[in-house]
Parts: sequence; C-alpha cells; structure tokens
Amino acid sequence: MTDEAIKEVKEIISRINKLGSDDLLEICDVVYEALLDIDRLEEKHQVHFQMTKHLLESLGFAALHSIQYNKESGGRTVFLTKEFIQCQLLPFKTSASLFYDKRANPFHQMGIGVLINEVPYIPFIEEYNMNVEK
Repeated sequence: MTDEAIKEVKEIISRINKLGSDDLLEICDVVYEALLDIDRLEEKHQVHFQMTKHLLESLGFAALHSIQYNKESGGRTVFLTKEFIQCQLLPFKTSASLFYDKRANPFHQMGIGVLINEVPYIPFIEEYNMNVEK
C-alpha cells in the first residue's frame, strides 16, 4: 500500500470526522461520496480498503435507516439514533479501519482475501440510490 493511497484515504476519512450525529441526510450524502471516492482510489492504486468501506457502509446504512425510524417513532428514537451514529463514527476518529486495511493489504496482494472474504458487504449504496433524491 503506497503512502499516496494512505494519504488519499485519510483525506476521505477526514471528511467523515467532520460529521456530527444530527444531520442524518448529510451523513448519508458524505458517506455515499466517500464510498465512491474509495472505489476510485482502490482502482487507481490497486489496493483494498475493505474495512474502511465496511465501516462506512454501516454508518451510512444506520443513518439512512434512522431517518425512517425517527419518522415512524414520532421522534422518540432520535436520541438513540444519535448515540448509535456517534458509536459508528468512533472508528474513524481512531483510524482503526485504516490500521486493519494496511495490515491486510499485503495478503490481499497475494490473493489471500483475509478481509475481502470475511467482512460482509452492506448494501448502503443501493438503498441510498433507491431512497435519496439527488
């Protein structure tokens, strides 16, 4: 994994670290763009940021679903969803995902999909495209 690839993904993560837990639609939008940027970054550098993508998908999924939960509950779930979103943001503040991605990448380059095969895909992009007006 090159220093340039790491620098670029850190720039993407810095956008996530600026998010709060109040504006769920903003979280969805920022996560959506971040995932597209990481896909381009992976292709450009021929590396994988599987853990980072997984945590982004989870964050986006939670924010997207929380919009509906808050409507359905008449606002009674707002406190819970904010706290959950804050928990989802924590790994980005500690660079935990990048730590695992850097350690796994040499194995990915060898064709051993230690994270690629084990970290489940979360269909945030598809749900975002179906549910958010652009």
